[in-house]
Amino acid sequence: MLTRSRSIAGAILYTIRPSASLGACLLVLAAYQPNQDEWQRATLLVLCTFFGSAFCFIINDIYDREKDLLNQKHRPIATGIIPIATAYTFCTVSALGFAILACFFGLKVFLLSILFLAIVGLYSWLNVKSGLLANMIVAGIVAGTQWGVSIIKPDPFLTATAAFLFLFTIARELLLDWLDRKGDDQFGKRSIAISASALQFKFALIILVICASTMLLLLILKMELSLICSLFLLTTVITTIGSYLTFWRTPTHATALLGVRLSHLPFACLIVALLLR
Repeated sequence: MLTRSRSIAGAILYTIRPSASLGACLLVLAAYQPNQDEWQRATLLVLCTFFGSAFCFIINDIYDREKDLLNQKHRPIATGIIPIATAYTFCTVSALGFAILACFFGLKVFLLSILFLAIVGLYSWLNVKSGLLANMIVAGIVAGTQWGVSIIKPDPFLTATAAFLFLFTIARELLLDWLDRKGDDQFGKRSIAISASALQFKFALIILVICASTMLLLLILKMELSLICSLFLLTTVITTIGSYLTFWRTPTHATALLGVRLSHLPFACLIVALLLR
């Protein structure tokens, strides 16, 4: 019984994607930039973000469990390691935690949190009907780490960082859809990777990456960071662009996977740049 409890606990930890959830929390914290008197409020904001992120990942795996098996993704909910009832319980707890913590930031933020939960709840239907719209929802959620903070602590600069996150996340989601196109096609999902021609898909992907990367480069230059820091950040952005160009020239599973993995670099760059500005 103890072994099974541990295995479920580990499976739930895997399901909430600790690295991605931590990344979302760091994005929010870097954008908020609390002073000495705001750390209690910042802690609540980070916890709120964590619960929101956990809700997104759990409900996504609940909705996509059949499709995950078709794409050879042996995730805990899809394989039954986490029973559906348990998954829904943790999903509900995460949603409640997110909404309750949002209350501490005022009525406007609370109402937006309810809207957020509703949109994520519609994701499964939209994911099958319109792959691009589903990609835009995911991108909007990621960009929301900046938009949400700008509501709590107004900062025009965060509008630009949100726009970058929105564009780059769509590009990353397109690449993930390309990796899943066989299983998605069997499942009936009409993603851009399936409905568009190979050339159209590659053009859409590279245009999004170039636009997003250019925006990030301009943001980094505008921050007036030290030369060494700026060069380091520029190098990581160029490396990411290079990985997508590699996929453009040779669209294989290996080059797509490389692009997905290296796409974490611009997010890390943005966190570092926000912390140092």
